[in-house]
Amino acid sequence: MTYRQDGKKGNNSARQNPKNNENNILQYRRAERRKQNILDEIQELRADKLFPSVALDGMPKGSGQADLSDFVVLMSDYIAKLKEERLQKIKIRIEINKKMKDDDEKEVLRMRYLRCMKW
Repeated sequence: MTYRQDGKKGNNSARQNPKNNENNILQYRRAERRKQNILDEIQELRADKLFPSVALDGMPKGSGQADLSDFVVLMSDYIAKLKEERLQKIKIRIEINKKMKDDDEKEVLRMRYLRCMKW
């Protein structure tokens, strides 16, 4: 048991193991980047399906259009990956919050590292 600056008893488990906290924050940021990459891929897939490229060279082409089932399968795969990444982010966030006892410290660290805010 340790004493906080305000003189109250507290557990400084978050401060005692900074490597573990840093690892959790890095995991969270990686999960956030993976989630954003999946969202970008979904947007590209939608754009490709809605606005296919058009060649205006006057040469006849085959239709080359697959039915919507291919699109639906790809979208469902990406959406499943997105759900998995969001769940991973939530788990990491819960783990980080469990380790911190001081509410002020939680708020500052959440704003700085999880939301990537600067001040």
